[in-house]
Amino acid sequence: MTVRLRSTSALLLAGVVLVACGAPDSGLLPPPSSTSSTSTTPTTGPIDYSEIALEAFPGRPTTSAPISAGTATIRGAVSGPDGGVVGGTVRIERLVADVVQRTDVPTNETGGFILSGVPGGRYRVRAFQAPRLAMMDVEVFFLEDGADKEIRLNTEVFEGTAVRASTTPANPIVGQGVNLAVRVAQRTVDGDGIGREAPLAGVAVRVRTSGWVVLDEQQATTTTTTDPDDDASDEDDESDTDDPAPAGGSARVTDGDGVIVFQFACDRVGSTTATAVVGSGDDEETFSLEVPPCAPVPTTTTTTTTAPPVDDDATTTTTP
Repeated sequence: MTVRLRSTSALLLAGVVLVACGAPDSGLLPPPSSTSSTSTTPTTGPIDYSEIALEAFPGRPTTSAPISAGTATIRGAVSGPDGGVVGGTVRIERLVADVVQRTDVPTNETGGFILSGVPGGRYRVRAFQAPRLAMMDVEVFFLEDGADKEIRLNTEVFEGTAVRASTTPANPIVGQGVNLAVRVAQRTVDGDGIGREAPLAGVAVRVRTSGWVVLDEQQATTTTTTDPDDDASDEDDESDTDDPAPAGGSARVTDGDGVIVFQFACDRVGSTTATAVVGSGDDEETFSLEVPPCAPVPTTTTTTTTAPPVDDDATTTTTP
């Protein structure tokens, strides 16, 4: 009887447990829906730069406007290396505080120009003809109201190839390596009459030197041969072996900035010369480069200080 009651109690207890496990718990979250999104909303926004204070720079911006009406006249002529500049441009600017009043006047068939009906004031005038002619200096003057001002403007040629050089170190020493950077550019005058130099990439360059020796044959195509018994001052003697002599090999070309670097070493104390040969064939041009002389190796001096002799007969008196 006791065993049957225990078995019945065990069965009732198991049923309660099964019912409890199968009943839903209202405190649990429902399973996620198949249509729910898992994307998250960003918690950071773009940086607001409006609150950042910028450092102020001195000066004020200038604006451009047409020249106002008046009773004065500016006239003159523009000339160049070949005479009067036909079809050139004369830029006339009236300077009024922060405002620049500007007018461009074309030159006629003789290079002349005229601008009437302008007010008095301070003027700045220059002439140009793109892409070849420009003025290196501008004309600045004060025009009285009602006056008739006549000026002559001279332009210069700004075109062709420009070759410049710089060395590192700036003051080389004998036995020290020297990097010679050569920059090749094309000079031109833009539409505003400003002369500019645009770098020429892929241009063949060779260098001839005197007083320097080539460190790496891959870095230059010329070298120097020097005869100590030859007179270096005899520039007209074609047999002067102190002049630069070619060493052969193909010329190297400039990079995207129009620059090429050659490696040399100072061979002797004194003046040095360098010549750049740009291009090849019928387009080859030669340019003299400004290079520094080779300085001697600095010497150091040592100063020896001798102590005074000690007198053995000297006596020392001690005061109690």
